Amino acid sequence: MKNTEKDSIIPAKKFSVLFSRRAKRFIDGLTEQKKERIRERVNELAKDPYRAGKRLMGGLKARNVWSSRVGDYRLLYVILDPENTVFVVRVDLRKRVYRPM
Repeated sequence: MKNTEKDSIIPAKKFSVLFSRRAKRFIDGLTEQKKERIRERVNELAKDPYRAGKRLMGGLKARNVWSSRVGDYRLLYVILDPENTVFVVRVDLRKRVYRPM
């Protein structure tokens, strides 16, 4: 039995991406160019949220919060693996996004 390249490809699972009201409101207030950059990152989150960001340390680590950088902005999100869902909790400038939620 030959092991072909096609046989060794594992199909990637796709994640649904949901936004909190706060994150959605912030994105709605951005320019179209910035919205497009965030859209591109959200597509990456849907493909593989573990590679599109990093897990946060400190108090946010206990809540399983991840962060993804888009220019001066950060997307904070939680990965709900059993549901194949990424929940974007917060989007804001780096200097404000890590303040207590």
